[in-house]
Amino acid sequence: MEGTKIKSENFSPCLSSTSKKIRVIWGITNKCNLKCKHCAVESKESSALQGIEKYFKALESMEEAGVDTVYLSGGEPLLFDYLYDLIDYGKRLGLEITMGTNGTLLNERSAKKLKNANIDRVFVSLDHWRKEKHDWLRGNGTFEKTINGIKLLKKYEVYTRIDSIVWKENYKELEKLVDFCEKLKADEIIFAWPVKVGNALKNYDYIFPPEEEYLKIGEKLEALRKSKSIKVSYHRFRYFDESAKDCPGGRKIFYINGEGRISPCFWLSTMLDLFTERNIFEEEFSSLLEDYNIQEFRKIEERRYEKFGPGCPAVCKIYNKTIYSKDPLLLK
Repeated sequence: MEGTKIKSENFSPCLSSTSKKIRVIWGITNKCNLKCKHCAVESKESSALQGIEKYFKALESMEEAGVDTVYLSGGEPLLFDYLYDLIDYGKRLGLEITMGTNGTLLNERSAKKLKNANIDRVFVSLDHWRKEKHDWLRGNGTFEKTINGIKLLKKYEVYTRIDSIVWKENYKELEKLVDFCEKLKADEIIFAWPVKVGNALKNYDYIFPPEEEYLKIGEKLEALRKSKSIKVSYHRFRYFDESAKDCPGGRKIFYINGEGRISPCFWLSTMLDLFTERNIFEEEFSSLLEDYNIQEFRKIEERRYEKFGPGCPAVCKIYNKTIYSKDPLLLK
């Protein structure tokens, strides 16, 4: 791929954001009201709901183990019965609590409850400024509901980040989407390349931009980051050099599924069974970090890093069919 090299400056190869200490991505429910054409998560009935005290205890266990950030995902978190109580309790423990949502279920009541629970940030999915394009990807009628949800979050002064994939229908005009989000008074917009798993793989021809455009898109995003008043950020649209970080999975980032089982990486967990046999409703978070699957993943990643350098093992698995390989997208 051709393009101007942007120095990594300790740029993480991870497909997810990291934190200063430990970040947990908690898929609190598999239930979802949409069937997005690029989603990696299979929407299905969630595991049996635990008593609320078990969720509180799990948060306590995470905080004691050094977790500083918990990102609530799904499915659709707004369908989770204990959502607002869980956010409120996490904040009282001193955790940073964020949440991802498709935005379609947000209303006056839920936006106000998120504000009252003191949630730090809400990430709303919006993939186009044109109704028909967004609705094609996420379902008829979703655009207007999502826009209304964003406006309600801003009405109640909730920090709102727009999460957008770079796809065939927006990659040539990303600035228009940035400007649209700025007019909505969103606080931030973050872009990510779609990942070839789940529905995105099934709909590859309709979703993915040409891979030869990857670095050119990165250059455009960097220009937007520097020129726009709204905060513009992105994952992985750069070359990595020797200063790039290694994979944080299994050290600084963990994924927890609806059953409470832990994996070192959400994306790899869609392809491989890396989950602990035990779960956070039965054992302390710190003890689960010593599980064989977690430790074995770290050993594999360390060997991969020693031979192939910085990169994302999930991307390696997706594109090369094996973790133990060179990151194929950006690593020179």
